[in-house]
Amino acid sequence: MTDFSIDEPRTFFAQSEVLDYFVLRPLAHIRANWDVRWDTSAGRYEPEEDSFAEHLNVLIDDIATCEPPTA
Repeated sequence: MTDFSIDEPRTFFAQSEVLDYFVLRPLAHIRANWDVRWDTSAGRYEPEEDSFAEHLNVLIDDIATCEPPTA
């Protein structure tokens, strides 16, 4: 079994340069504020009105705390 760090998903999303354009921008008809900003000191997306930021933070927390399946 591989060791899994709770920080790995946060690091992955923090370094994503295309999440906004390829994932969130096509959803702009759902949330007008699709351009999210990563808060490096908090290790989370900055919550903003009419944004996906809080939803992404919850999703990242869920991913970070789930137990990866064994082979």
